[in-house]
Amino acid sequence: IVIGFTGLIGLLLTWITPLAIAPTVALVGLSLFNVAAQKASLHWGISFMTMAFMILFSQYLRDVPVPLPIYKRSKGCTFTKLFIFKLFPVLMAILISWGFCAILTATGVFPADDPARTDLTTDLLKDSPWFRIPYPGQWGLPTVSIAGVFGMLAGVIASMIESVGDYYACARLS
Repeated sequence: IVIGFTGLIGLLLTWITPLAIAPTVALVGLSLFNVAAQKASLHWGISFMTMAFMILFSQYLRDVPVPLPIYKRSKGCTFTKLFIFKLFPVLMAILISWGFCAILTATGVFPADDPARTDLTTDLLKDSPWFRIPYPGQWGLPTVSIAGVFGMLAGVIASMIESVGDYYACARLS
């Protein structure tokens, strides 16, 4: 709160340039490589299909407008062009890949223990409560220690600096 109210982040922006932002964002992405490779190795075919859709949507179809129907009170039902591939390339690639996996699951192409099946976690969804009201102290009394405070402070400061770089990079791309 003190760093935000004092404007220290604004002062940091004068020294944070694209030369500092690009390696920061790249290091964040590279640090997630092990997790991404482990998850992709569960089914390489689906992983490559999803990556191909991401590349297709974000690099080749980003300037292709998709006509969508809209309703305006003054004009009635008309069409507008939306650059949906530029806005949602990752989300669309994931949804199309999931839909493909759902079709393959429903037709019985995937064996029962295949990690690409879309029905492996349906029991988790079925057994979970729809609504749960949290209440204070449900996990016991909160504890505060000096080590915990300094550990969280270090994490928060690192996250703030990294987020400034991410926000700046996203703003430049937008």
